Parts: sequence; C-alpha cells; structure tokens
Amino acid sequence: MPTEVRIDRSAGGLALELARELAYPVDRVWDALTVPAQLSVWFPCDVELEQMAGGRIAFAFPDDDEPEVAELLEFAEVGEPRVIAYIWSDEHLRWTLESGAAAADGISTLRLRDEIADPKTVAQIAAGWDACLDDLAALLDGREDAGTRIPGDGDVARFRALLGLEG
Repeated sequence: MPTEVRIDRSAGGLALELARELAYPVDRVWDALTVPAQLSVWFPCDVELEQMAGGRIAFAFPDDDEPEVAELLEFAEVGEPRVIAYIWSDEHLRWTLESGAAAADGISTLRLRDEIADPKTVAQIAAGWDACLDDLAALLDGREDAGTRIPGDGDVARFRALLGLEG
C-alpha cells in the first residue's frame, strides 16, 4: 500500500506527515514498532527501547562509536491510538497506530509526524521513511527482503515533486 505524505506548516515550523495502511491488526504492527528485534529489521539501525514514557530509546548505527540516545516523551500501548514519541537529532517524531477504516479486516493505519529541523532535507527524509515503511511491510509479510530497501535519487526526486519542493 502506498505511503500518503504531506507537509504541515500550521504550527510555525515544518512537519512531514506520513501515513500507511498495513494489512495487519494493530497488535502485530505494534510489536514491529516496539520489539527491538523486529524494530531493528526495518529501522535503519539497531534499536534498544524501554517501553514506557520517560524510557530510553537508543539508535546504534554501524559506523558510530556510541549509540544516539533519546527519551520517550510519550508511550501509550493501551487503547487507540497507540503512541510512541521522542526527539531524535533535533527532530520531534510522533508515531501513532490505530485500526484502519477496515478494522474488521485486520487493517491498521500507521502515522508518523516528523518535525523537520532542516527544511532542505524534507525530500530525503520522506524517501528514507518511505523505504523504512516498505521494509516494515516486508517484515510483516515475512519476506526475506525486509531491511534491504535503500532510497535512491529517484525516490528523493519523486518526493520532491510530490511535495512541491524545489530541486
């Protein structure tokens, strides 16, 4: 299912908003978002996560000596929407997950709001998150190609055009 993407400038800054319907129930997608062994498959690095508000989330990239650590500002695993929010590299990220329009069919809607620190990077960030969401879908599908999608110049150009950004 394709990623819906838009830019929100209403709060005085710039936020990239992405949404993707996934053909899996909320509980299954939530595990892929919060269980480090699953999260590390589709996210671009290894992730450690303390599952509670005020907990720690650590991102360990292969070329870094030390992991980048952030505090979870919000962690709601009961009810809907389920929420994970944190600040990472000067960007406020908020993931929400809820049953989609076809909840009876096991469809979930995953949304990400990424408040972008550098407006020049919006298309690259959109392409990167789209690749991550493709890898998340591959993980949920049980495909062996999960974790392998790397966005290229064509992906960035596509999002630049889609979002009406200058090259």
